[in-house]
Amino acid sequence: KNAEFLKCLFFLFFLSSFQCTCHSLLEHCRKHKYLSSSGEVFALLVSSLLENLLDYRTSMHDGSKENRMSCTVNVLNFYKEKKREDIYIRYLYKLRDLHIECENYTEAAYTLLLHAELLQWSDKPCTPHLLQRDSYYVYSQQELKEKLYQEIIAFFDKGKMWEKAIQLSKELAEMYENKVFDYEGLSILLVRSVDFNGRNEGVQEAQKIPVSPTTDG
Repeated sequence: KNAEFLKCLFFLFFLSSFQCTCHSLLEHCRKHKYLSSSGEVFALLVSSLLENLLDYRTSMHDGSKENRMSCTVNVLNFYKEKKREDIYIRYLYKLRDLHIECENYTEAAYTLLLHAELLQWSDKPCTPHLLQRDSYYVYSQQELKEKLYQEIIAFFDKGKMWEKAIQLSKELAEMYENKVFDYEGLSILLVRSVDFNGRNEGVQEAQKIPVSPTTDG
C-alpha cells in the first residue's frame, strides 16, 4: 500500500510539474513569430489532457465514485473529440465498470451502447482496438456488435428498462432473421422479448391504477 501511495504521489507530482511546463510553453509560443498559432494549439491540447488525467488520477483516491465517474467521462470525451478510438473505448469500459460497481445497470447499458455504435452490422474485420475485451474472441464487427447487444440487453433487463431492452431486441432479431439466419438465436430472443413485454406492460398497468383516498372514521 505504501509503495502504491508513493507511486501515486510521484505521478501526481510529475503531472503537476509537466502542466506548469505546458503553461510556460504556451506563453513562449504566444510570443514567437512562427509558433504563435500551431504552438499554442499544441500547448493547449497537452495542457487540457494533463488537467483531465490529473483530475482522474486524483479521483481514484478520494473515495467518491460520483467524482470518479465525472472525471472518467471528461477523459473519454477528450479522446473522443481527438478521434482516439482506442483510448476512448478503454475509458468507456472503466466507466461501465464503475456503473456496475454502483449497480447503475441502465447507465452501464448506455455506456456499452456507445461502443456498439462504433460498429457496423457487417463482416468487416475488427481491428484490435475495437475489441478491448479478452473474453470476446470475434472476427467481425457484426459478431462483436451482437455480443455487445446481448450484454446491453441484459443490463437493461437488470435496470428494469424493458422498453429499451425490447427496442434493441427487435434490432437484433431483424439481424438474426434477415442477415445471419440464426433461427435458434432468434427463437431465444423472441422468448425473452415476450418476457420483457409482459414486465413492461405490468409496470404501465400499475402506473394507471389510481390510489384510493383514505377515509377517517
